[in-house]
Amino acid sequence: MKNNKIMHFSIKKNKSQQLGSPLQRVIGADEPNVEAASARTAIFQRAVKAGAISVLAVICFCSPAVAQKTDETDDEQLPPGAAISEEAYTENVKELMHFLEGRTSDFVYQRDGRSDPFMPFIKDRTVKEEDVEIDDYGVLTGMRKFEPGQLTVVAIVQKKEGPIAMVQDSTGKGYLLSPGEKLGRNGVIEEITGNMILVKQQYKMTSGAVRHRMVKMLLKREGE
Repeated sequence: MKNNKIMHFSIKKNKSQQLGSPLQRVIGADEPNVEAASARTAIFQRAVKAGAISVLAVICFCSPAVAQKTDETDDEQLPPGAAISEEAYTENVKELMHFLEGRTSDFVYQRDGRSDPFMPFIKDRTVKEEDVEIDDYGVLTGMRKFEPGQLTVVAIVQKKEGPIAMVQDSTGKGYLLSPGEKLGRNGVIEEITGNMILVKQQYKMTSGAVRHRMVKMLLKREGE
């Protein structure tokens, strides 16, 4: 009976030695390759001394491994840690140190074919100023007081000196018109034919442009 107790104690002692320390289990120091495990341990310890990995992070990182392995029964054989190459392990530690220091790999944003992420989605719409007619004709006198639409053509007479047109206002008062005479705010009688008066109107726009418009005053026939 005493021999059985001694043998049982020896088995538990051997299993506890296989577990190793939490740090050794994390960095893979329990691998059969002692040199690789020692190198990983040295790299990990340098990262801790440099301040890239805090002791608290090591404890938090190691705790799940400790809890997982201590929950296992004594009768189960613990598999050795997964072996990784020295180069891959060193690269992983470097990436971890860069992450903790706030450094990331260089990144260049390609703007070709993409919208600017810093520009607002809604832009202020620029209201284009409307190009309108400038009303700067001064004081209107004579026939300039009447626009073509306010007069009615009642007769057109062809004379040697040139054609003459007779028009009436809304009160029935008559006026005689001849080519070249001003009519309305910005009109000039361009031509008088057998059945109409052609008035050319010229006006300026706020943009500075000068435009023209032709207005026809037709002779009123009997019965119309």
